[in-house]
Amino acid sequence: MQKVLPIKNKILVLVDYREEGSEVLKHLEKREDVQLRMLDLEVGDYVVSERVVVERKSYLDFLNSIKDGRVFHQAEKMHDFYERPVLILEGSYVETNMNENAVTAALASLVAKYGVTVLRVPRAKEAADVIYWLAKK
Repeated sequence: MQKVLPIKNKILVLVDYREEGSEVLKHLEKREDVQLRMLDLEVGDYVVSERVVVERKSYLDFLNSIKDGRVFHQAEKMHDFYERPVLILEGSYVETNMNENAVTAALASLVAKYGVTVLRVPRAKEAADVIYWLAKK
């Protein structure tokens, strides 16, 4: 990946192009001290530092990614490329036919096996706030 330099006094956040048009991105765009760069990221949805990568999922997408194994592949790549992988789960519980123990086991696996920090937020605005503060710190 090419080196992207931040503008003076701005917080640089690299954003995967697939996030374009998302509510999270709209909230980040409102912050005057944030510089967003849209890229085709190999890993994650947001890169907030050389050490921290963020994958954002709605609760329903998270459940689907457990079923197809995608979340574990993503977690492995985040763990391989970044020191601090973060998964933001956006939204609340969605009723499905998935066993609750499977969801809990998947979350435990993400933490124990891949070192992923899992943060749950109610809405896109709070997801954007978490991304902002991770980048700022």
